[in-house]
Parts: sequence; structure tokens; C-alpha cells
Amino acid sequence: RPRRGAPPRRRDPALDPPARARDAERAKETTPSGQIQLALAIVDPVRDEAPRALLALQRLGLGLAILTGDRPEVVDGVLKDLERRGAGDVASVDVRATCKPADKLDYVRDAQRAGRVVLFVGDGINDAPALAASDVGAAMGAGGTAMAVDAADVAIMTDDLERLPDAVALGRNATRLIKQNVFLAVAIKLAVVVAAFYGEVPLYVAVLADLLSLLLVVGNGARPLFCAP
Repeated sequence: RPRRGAPPRRRDPALDPPARARDAERAKETTPSGQIQLALAIVDPVRDEAPRALLALQRLGLGLAILTGDRPEVVDGVLKDLERRGAGDVASVDVRATCKPADKLDYVRDAQRAGRVVLFVGDGINDAPALAASDVGAAMGAGGTAMAVDAADVAIMTDDLERLPDAVALGRNATRLIKQNVFLAVAIKLAVVVAAFYGEVPLYVAVLADLLSLLLVVGNGARPLFCAP
């Protein structure tokens, strides 16, 4: 409510549809041919690395979804651009346009209830709830908001989308190595225990078995240092 004696507030013409319509009519009247002479459009282009990143994620067997607040026709244009630039099977991507933050959060929770492990990637304030609720939240840290980075589990500070498939491959390789190391260590220990039940196991054999399991686990765990996952 305006204060007593204060000048009345002026409404922004940009927020007044009738005012915008009148401005458009005046623009037509002032042009020589009565037609619009200049049109400006602002476009957020697809990143150069985006098609390669999507293709790499598909090759890793991940199901992809695009959750955006943009209009459907904008998303269709982006998908056509990605397909033209070799982004793989774009038709299999689950696209949800005009999404609000609650819609993204509901999508993540529905996928989790269906038994899926969700990796959510975002950089805006609207992505923060979904980043926090997903199994792995990845924020594009270089160009993302502070709230998105705080809500995420991983921040990609280089702002390079191609780091996403690298991170997924590295995580899978680490999980595989952990399982292998546990299996090797437990299997050798059990073999020594079973041998002890059926006969006397010399002390040096038990020591060598323990040393062997240690060397195998350390060597297997060091493989990522010398070879790519």
C-alpha cells in the first residue's frame, strides 16, 4: 500500500499486455511498409562437447532424460541439433518440458521407487531439490549457482560435460576393483582355514598365503594408475 503523500506508482509497460500491444501497433505505423523491420532472438546454443558426452553416456548403458523448464518447441530444436551432430539415439531420451523444481524432484523420486540409481546433473537453483534427492547429484560448478553446488554430491569444476562419462566409468571401475579385492582376500583366507582343518598347515605357508593376498589386493587396486578403466 503506498504511503500517504507518496507519488503513485507507475506500472511497467513491459508488464502490461495492452501496453505491449499498443507499442507493437505504433511500431507498425512508424515503419515505412507497416511491417516489422528488425527481429532479435536470444539463443542458448548447445555446447560443443554435449553430443559427445551424450553418446558416451549411452554407450555406458545409461538411460537419459532431459528435465527442463523450457517450452517443448525449444527442446525439440535442441534434440534435432544434437541428433544432427551425432549424439546417438536421441529418440530414446525421455524429455520433460516446462518442468518446475517440484516436477524434477518428483521425477527423481519416481525413478528411485522403480529401482533405478539416479545421476542428476544440473547447475541452477531450480535443480537443487533434485540434486539433493538423487543418488548422485553432479553440479556443473564453474557456471552453476552456489545452491546447486551445495546440494550436489559432486561438483565438476571444469564445466566440461565430457567429464560425466569419465566419472561414471571411473566409479564403476572402482566398485569392480573393490569387489574383486574382497573376493581375493576372503578366498585365500578361507583356503588356508579349510586346509588347516584337513591337515597341519606349516606356519610359513600361512604367512606366505597372507602375503600373497596382500600383494594381490594391492596390485589389483593399483591397476587404475597404469590403465584406463
